[in-house]
This record gives sequence, C-alpha cells and structure tokens, in this order.
Amino acid sequence: MVKRPAGITLNSYIYLLIASLGLYAGFSLTSQNLFALATMFLLGVSAIGLYLGQQWAWWIIGTMTLFSIIMNLPQFFLVVFNAEAIPEAHKYFLKFGGKLLIQGLILFFMFSQPVIRFFALDKITHTRRFLILLSAAAGLFLVLYLW
Repeated sequence: MVKRPAGITLNSYIYLLIASLGLYAGFSLTSQNLFALATMFLLGVSAIGLYLGQQWAWWIIGTMTLFSIIMNLPQFFLVVFNAEAIPEAHKYFLKFGGKLLIQGLILFFMFSQPVIRFFALDKITHTRRFLILLSAAAGLFLVLYLW
C-alpha cells in the first residue's frame, strides 16, 4: 500500500473542520439553507474519504476546488479592472487573490505524483484528469446557476 502523503492528512483535517463549522453554523441559524448544509455534509464525507484514500473523494474535492476557482476568478478580475472605482479595493484584491492562490495550490497539490499514486490514478493522464474535473465543475456550474 502506498503511504498517505502528509498534505492529504492536513487537507482532510482542514476540510473536516470547515465542514463541521459549516454544519454547526447552518443548523444554528434561524433560516437554514438546505443546499449549504448538503454541501457541508458532502465536504465532510469527502474529507473522510480523502483521508482513507478513496478515489471518489479525490474527484469530489478536486471538482469542488476547481469550481471554487471558476467562481472566484471573475470576482478577482472585476476587482482588478475596477480598482479605482472600488473603495478599499486592496482588501477585495487580497480576499479574492488569496482564495485563488490557496485553491490553485490545493489543486496543484492534488495533481502531484505522490497524491496521484496514493489514490491510484496513475493510469489516467494529467490532461485527462484535468478535463474530467473541468467538465464536472462546468456541469455543476450549469446545474446551480443556469437551471
């Protein structure tokens, strides 16, 4: 069996913490958003699957990360191109730029060789893995925003 990369353990704990806090906040609010609760539950289950080395968890986390990048990219460019019209634009630049940087690093890490070996995804090329994630993220976007 391939040894679990330390970054996978760290990401699993972070995602599990985020999911736990999201579920706690979602249940403690007076108006519960069912979609947000379902997303946090899926993130928590995927975090456990990621820790255990389940391929499906790699695909779900990868899709969610790429989807987040796709959603934050327009906001980042909006701030960059309209910086002079936005009061305190540097805060928004750091907010969206920081999100993109962290998500990009996570996605880059998910495509690293030790992670790919751990999840037994080495039979699929990097390009094909990325295109599958891109298709899944685009499908998620279409379902959520154009339906």
